[in-house]
Order: sequence, then C-alpha cells, then structure tokens
Amino acid sequence: MSLLTGNPHSATVKTIEESELLIIGKEHFSNIILKNPSVVQGISKIIAERKSGIESRLREKDIEDSILWDKFSLFLQIKNVFKV
Repeated sequence: MSLLTGNPHSATVKTIEESELLIIGKEHFSNIILKNPSVVQGISKIIAERKSGIESRLREKDIEDSILWDKFSLFLQIKNVFKV
C-alpha cells in the first residue's frame, strides 16, 4: 500500500515456507501502470470491494460517513503519487 499512497509502510510479512519475493519500486510500478491500464482497474476494483465491505461494517456500528471519507481517500493519494 505504501507504494500506492506514498506513505511509509506499516506492515510486516512473514512467510510460512521458503519464498522468493519480487521488489517493485515506484518507478517500475509507474511504468507497469502506464503500459497496462488494466492493472489500475484491477487495483481499483479490489479497493472498491474492500471499501464497500468496510462501509457496511461501519454502518452497522453507526459511525459517521465523514470519518469514512477521511479514512478512505486512497484513490486520491494514488492519483497524486503517480500523477495520473
């Protein structure tokens, strides 16, 4: 997520078996996005699905929509980071 938003990363990942990982920097990811618009569409779909699920849970807990908007400005951050 930090690659998409420009924010510092906040997660640690541990594998349960030996793994090979690929590190993609901002410049390379930007090239991927520019050459493959479907990547952005896929990411946007996943974000929208997660946001919808979270909105449903928040409505169940009676949390105001203004808080929701503050927490989910991810799309705007992605646009700003990648200047798209």
